Amino acid sequence: MSLKPFFLRLFAVAACLFSAALYASEAQVSIFVLQEGSAVEGMTLSLDGKRLGKTDADGAAFVDIPSGEHLLELTAPGASTPIYSQRIKAEANDFIQLIVTLEPTGQADADIEGGSGAQPVQQEIEGVPGTLTGRIVSAEDESPIENAQVFVSGSRESARTDADGRFSIQVPEGNYAISIVHPRYTTRTITDIAVVAEEAVEQMVSLTPSGLELREFVVTAPYIEGSVASVLSEQRESSAVVDVLGAEQMSRSGDSNAADALARVTGLTIEDGKFVVVRGAPSRYTKTLFNGSPLPSPDPIKRIVPLDLFPTGVLSSISVSKSYDAAQPGSFGAGLINLETVGIPESPFLNVSVKTGVNSESTGQDGLDHEGGGTDFLGIDDGTRELPAQLDAALGGNGSGDDLVEGARQLSNIWEVRDYQPPADLGLGLGAGTNASLLGGTFGAIGSVSWSQKYRTQERVRRTYSLGGDGNLALRDDKTEFRTDMNVDLGGLVGLGLEWDRHALRSNTFVIRKTQQRSEIVEGFDATSDDRFAREFLLDWNERELILQQFTGEHDFALAKVDWRTMVAESSRDAPDRRDYIYRRRENEEGNFIFFRQNGAARRWDNSEDSVVSLELDVTVPVLQTERTLLNIGTGVSTYAQERESRTQRLELDVAPDDDLRQPPEVLLDPSRTGNGLAPTDQTQDNDNYFGDADVNAAYLKFDFDWLDVLRVVGGVRFEQAEFLVETFVAGGSAGGQSVTGSFDTDDVLASLGLTWRIRDDLQLRGNFGQSVSRPVLNELSPARYFDPDSGDEFLGNPDLEPTEIDAFDLRLEWYPSNEEVLSVGAFLKDYTNPIEQAFTGVGGSDPLRTNQNAESAEVTGFEFSARTTMTRLLSFVDRDWAWTDKVYVQANASLMDSSVTLSAQNLETNVNRTLQGQADQTLNVQFGYQGERQDWTVSLNRVGERLRLTGRQGQPDVFQSPITVVDFKYTVTLFEDWKVEASVGNLLNEEVEWLQGGRVFRAYESGIDAGLGLKYNF
Repeated sequence: MSLKPFFLRLFAVAACLFSAALYASEAQVSIFVLQEGSAVEGMTLSLDGKRLGKTDADGAAFVDIPSGEHLLELTAPGASTPIYSQRIKAEANDFIQLIVTLEPTGQADADIEGGSGAQPVQQEIEGVPGTLTGRIVSAEDESPIENAQVFVSGSRESARTDADGRFSIQVPEGNYAISIVHPRYTTRTITDIAVVAEEAVEQMVSLTPSGLELREFVVTAPYIEGSVASVLSEQRESSAVVDVLGAEQMSRSGDSNAADALARVTGLTIEDGKFVVVRGAPSRYTKTLFNGSPLPSPDPIKRIVPLDLFPTGVLSSISVSKSYDAAQPGSFGAGLINLETVGIPESPFLNVSVKTGVNSESTGQDGLDHEGGGTDFLGIDDGTRELPAQLDAALGGNGSGDDLVEGARQLSNIWEVRDYQPPADLGLGLGAGTNASLLGGTFGAIGSVSWSQKYRTQERVRRTYSLGGDGNLALRDDKTEFRTDMNVDLGGLVGLGLEWDRHALRSNTFVIRKTQQRSEIVEGFDATSDDRFAREFLLDWNERELILQQFTGEHDFALAKVDWRTMVAESSRDAPDRRDYIYRRRENEEGNFIFFRQNGAARRWDNSEDSVVSLELDVTVPVLQTERTLLNIGTGVSTYAQERESRTQRLELDVAPDDDLRQPPEVLLDPSRTGNGLAPTDQTQDNDNYFGDADVNAAYLKFDFDWLDVLRVVGGVRFEQAEFLVETFVAGGSAGGQSVTGSFDTDDVLASLGLTWRIRDDLQLRGNFGQSVSRPVLNELSPARYFDPDSGDEFLGNPDLEPTEIDAFDLRLEWYPSNEEVLSVGAFLKDYTNPIEQAFTGVGGSDPLRTNQNAESAEVTGFEFSARTTMTRLLSFVDRDWAWTDKVYVQANASLMDSSVTLSAQNLETNVNRTLQGQADQTLNVQFGYQGERQDWTVSLNRVGERLRLTGRQGQPDVFQSPITVVDFKYTVTLFEDWKVEASVGNLLNEEVEWLQGGRVFRAYESGIDAGLGLKYNF
């Protein structure tokens, strides 16, 4: 894999050179169609009788045409005769703009720039420019209009008006026309503006308020990145079943990270606040992309990426694909999530933000803490928990007994879990961006850095049961868990972009660290410990980090569209110096707890590092374009290579039997006593270390056929060759000892087919079929034991695991009454072969451990509903005209799901036929919001139905999580133009999270009510 970074760089350079060589091969035509100041969607654009496409919701169409004389025609939806025709003569590098206005009489009027008979199109600024300045005001009261877009016809230059309505643009000497666009005013074009070199010309323009409030930049600018309309358009034009969330929706909902945002998508549920479950399937069946590139997980024991790592502030949109397409990775599973980061900013900006918050169960309440290092507030260990070099060399059987003793003496003497009252949450953010003309295109740079710290305290009921002789459950352990987690997030993004009309190059550098310090005391009755109460203490620190560098290119050539992506990523999880020990006393006994010396005290160091290199190349060729049909052929190749090294080291400390066991742990476990009353033992297992490789190479071929803009058929086939290899040392350690190998080498042929029937312009029916796979995580192929740091459960890997094969069927009816409204209903079926499910396996004489095994088969069926509309439509039956109703929206989605899985009869599970783990039988999301000029508010409700959490074994019933409802509120107001204030209240109901086994409480806790206040200043 060492040569791949070189080839990736070489490929990127070659792509750039290829782009430059073919850049200016045709003329570029931009068309905007308006009627009474509003954009007109669905107008068919034809060239010489051949259909090129339709205007989008912006009323815009962008096409490239060959040099020469051509007949350009526009035809209204449902009409057979063009309403506008224009003969143009195009030369290479021409930039032709048409603004077509439809009159009430059915006639069309047009302004044309460029091409034959029109004003020459100005290209890049050459020589000494002049300055075009002006002021835009309202025709009603002459008040200045801020944030109006000013476009110069025949030029790529544009500007946005400031608070006084003023703008300034530098252009070459010549005659120009300008178009002024604002969402609440009628678009206006001013012609014959003469600009003289080294001089300034001022143009005063008044705009009339529009009778129909336009969505921002509906005419000559593209969609606002991440707006409601833009993401609904993406969802509508997709060939698959897709749900899209934009930055606007995430901001209005008060979602701080991607996981929070996705809780509002149809059919999605969130596990542990960070893992996304698509349509009830376990989280392992969710694939995550970063701007189209496969994203590795910083958590080595899970395939899924914890999406709470990604702050919504750096995202322009999140798309959730629920049906498979051959151009997507074959490990699609149950769903694919693509995180799109913010691109080139429309205008320079600089902002700072500060946030604070409280939690009813945590802030200022009784909590726990333990001593750490000086940089813990940054989520970075300063070496306090570091494994001393001498001890590092001794653990694992590689050193002498003297090395073990001397190394253990160098450890920190931090054992106390102390009382603590957590402070309020705090978060800081800085964002900046700019753009400029460069190399004939637009250059943009955007950067952000964020830091946050919050404490969360929970008091959890933890019970286990045994099966009595009468078949009823009998209480086995009854404990209460007190834990306080300090969570620190630190991250940054630097994005660079260079865009031309038909080409774009981007670079994304992303770094995120998520650190959790846990201080925990578990106290209660343990039936297996001689009828004693026990106090179990835990001091834990987990650092997860993801660093990635991505380069992408998009190129629209005369004969083909070429997209490429390459990414190099490093992800790691470091859990240094996990410490646990036990004190106990007999039930109802008075007096002190005493140290439980039979168990000793344990210290543990876990580290896992992954290196990933990926490359994707997609080519789309238009092979047929007529007035009746369109046919595109797509093909592509990709490669993905991952290397992992995982290491665990364990140390046990045993106290002498004649010690006073009532003493605190800092006395009994003082490292200076090592070798003199405190005996260290190397507990590192031979199979604690493993090395893994995963390589996936793929190629695909697909077609996209559109007939009369009524029927669209997209189909394809993908070939993937996957080779996974994990080597675990089980005797003699890594220095030449014996090893166990877990591996598989598969060749998969995966087909996809999607049909879209456009019943009307605003109504369509989709049907999709797709085949995909889900492969095990590398650690699951190793026979080593590993801990889940979130649940505390211990697992044992299985080298015999095989990939899961999935066949999926989808059907969905979609209605789009407007560009910001949607109503859809759908049904789906997924059939699994060899699904990977949690099971139990016996280990010597101890309790069975959890592991993963292939079940025989599984099936998931479900129904979905989704809607977004305005209050105006809901109240249309009332004969009243309330202006405020246009600003109030309602959106809701719901899913009903059912699943079944069949296990092999050899398992220890009670039920060999049951539901999938993590499956929710229903989900409901409702959002009610107001979008004003200066203030917004949103009320959100999220309900998740019953879910299988743990499987019962040896006759015990399964453990299910009860349904739970979460209600959130957010209010945002803009003050003095530059200040934005955000207030939010989360989890208003504070319902108890409850797991039940046979109707009895297995786990229970409350998360608390969150309240937050944020302030952002835009310079």
